[in-house]
Amino acid sequence: MPTSKTKTIRVSFNAKYMTDADLIALGQSVSKGLTENAAFPNASADLALLNAALEKYPIAIGDAVDGGKKALAERDRQREELIGALRALAFYVETVSRGDMTRFLSSGFTSRAGTRSAPQPVYAPSLSVDHGSGGTLRVKFTGVDPKAWSHELEYAPIGADGVAGKWMSQAVTSVRSFIPVSGLTPGVMYALHARSLGRLGFSGWSDSVTKMST
Repeated sequence: MPTSKTKTIRVSFNAKYMTDADLIALGQSVSKGLTENAAFPNASADLALLNAALEKYPIAIGDAVDGGKKALAERDRQREELIGALRALAFYVETVSRGDMTRFLSSGFTSRAGTRSAPQPVYAPSLSVDHGSGGTLRVKFTGVDPKAWSHELEYAPIGADGVAGKWMSQAVTSVRSFIPVSGLTPGVMYALHARSLGRLGFSGWSDSVTKMST
C-alpha cells in the first residue's frame, strides 16, 4: 500500500521585501528559538553565523547613516551575511520539521500563508538611548517584533543606593524615529525598559538600559 507523503512546511521569508528592522527581528526570533532547542540538534554551526551577523549588521547600519561609500558597501555585505545564515537555517528547519507544526514554530520562523499556524507571543524590543536637550533622553527601539501592535516604555530614576524609584509609563505607537522622554532631572541616572503588545498580550520587559539625563 502506498504511503502518504508528508507535506513540508515552508518558511515565510522573502528578504527582498524586508526592512532592516524586520530582518533583524526575524534573526533574533530564530536565534532565540533555535538556541538549545533539542528539536533541531544540528543547527549550531549556522546558528553561530546568524548570531555573528546579528551583532555586526546593526553596527554596519549605524556606520552607514552618513552615506559613506565604504560604509554603505559594508552594510550591504553584512545584510547578505544575515540573509545567508537565515536561508541556511530555514532549509534545515523545513527539512527537520517533517510536517510537524509545533516543532517548526519552536524554531522562531513563521510559515508561509496557506499553512495553518497558531498565533505566537510577541517579543520585547531592544533599546538604545542617547542624550537630548534640557532633561530629555532620546530612545530608539531596535529588533522590534513585526507582529507587535504597540509598545510601552517605562523609565525610573536611580537613587544613590542604585535602586530604581517610581516607574513612569509612556505609550509608544510608532518606532520609526527616536522617542523623546522629557521632564527628567539633569544629572540623574535613569533606567529604561520596554515591552511590546500583540495579539496574545504583552511580551516580557526588555533588558534595562541606564543613561544620565543632562
